[in-house]
Amino acid sequence: MRDWGTEPQDTDAALAFYAARMRDDAPDEFLADYMTFCWQACEPGRVAALDLSDAAFTEAADRLQDLLVAASHERYRWTAPDFWRRYIAWADYGDELSFDVADGRAFLQHNPTYIEPSFYLFSAGGDGSMQSLAVKVLEQCEQPTLRNQYVRSVIESTLNSRKPRRPVWQGC
Repeated sequence: MRDWGTEPQDTDAALAFYAARMRDDAPDEFLADYMTFCWQACEPGRVAALDLSDAAFTEAADRLQDLLVAASHERYRWTAPDFWRRYIAWADYGDELSFDVADGRAFLQHNPTYIEPSFYLFSAGGDGSMQSLAVKVLEQCEQPTLRNQYVRSVIESTLNSRKPRRPVWQGC
């Protein structure tokens, strides 16, 4: 169970919430939540929908860069911060060298208790064998964080896209 509180819904309040709790020995999950929050806070659709202020956008973008550097330290290898650092580089910056299906599998091999990368393998890799793990991750997305919302969205979208569809028009 997370002991650092609940991520506020308001972007400015959430940025202050994370900044006040960030420390060098922060748990891996906290760092991953903070990093993913900043990444999603800078997402253009979210910025427009929330009419995010320039100051909040700049704060989130600056913090994201700092957090990406922090997550690159060796102590985070094969943990949530390392996964999200590499995933963000792949998803947002198009850095195909930073992450691929083999890397996702490596996370599961090196850290079998950290199953979150299965959502990526299930969605991006088309790997049906990851469905049961992805559904398990979905069940663990109970905390109201932007990270969990993102993961839930990807898994649910993938599940919906793989449902068998009946043709709308079947002819005469």
